[in-house]
Amino acid sequence: MKAYSTGSDIRWRLDAASMAADQDLARNLGTALGEWAKEQGLPRTVVVGSDSRPSSHQLRAALIEGLEAIGFTVIDIGLATTPLVALAQRRQGAAFGIQVTASHLPVDFQGVKITGPDLGPLSDAVLQSLLEAAEAYAATQHTTDLMAGLPYISDIAQAVRVGPKPLKVVLDAGGGPAGPLGVALLERLGVDAVPLFCDGSGTCPHDPDPAKDSNVS
Repeated sequence: MKAYSTGSDIRWRLDAASMAADQDLARNLGTALGEWAKEQGLPRTVVVGSDSRPSSHQLRAALIEGLEAIGFTVIDIGLATTPLVALAQRRQGAAFGIQVTASHLPVDFQGVKITGPDLGPLSDAVLQSLLEAAEAYAATQHTTDLMAGLPYISDIAQAVRVGPKPLKVVLDAGGGPAGPLGVALLERLGVDAVPLFCDGSGTCPHDPDPAKDSNVS
């Protein structure tokens, strides 16, 4: 499964074996949109609808989960056409409208159409950035679910400023729960992260006590 931007929406072919990966993508796209809206200083209110494809209800639910996890107020209008979502967005005064649909493509495809505050589609550049962010979230979701931690990561990222000089950081989490969160934060800040034991496995491959000089030298 490889999602792509058409220039006006995001589409992908459904995973034939399981809906889990598709739901993760929809959830992560919702969270990525929330992060982008926060960075742009835009209100995080959204109308969400979906077409009648068999997969659309589940993906709409996953998308809403990601949106709400990042602080969006969601108005779920259920089964809808794309123009209806845009009309509801305008009437509700929402900043965004999202329709889960792949338009004219076969039933084994899916996608999301996102309209912004001007009621027009988001640009291809923005859609590409949302895809990249969603893929970054997926890459850090190892043995821990980062959904609860994403607002925490966002708050820290807003408070930290990284200079223009490229920065590489080796992060050794000792198998602890801070590993996936730490990697996600560093990537969010644009830092080249080199993770060591950041899978959250709890294995403690070495003595984790930072009070010992030998462990931090």
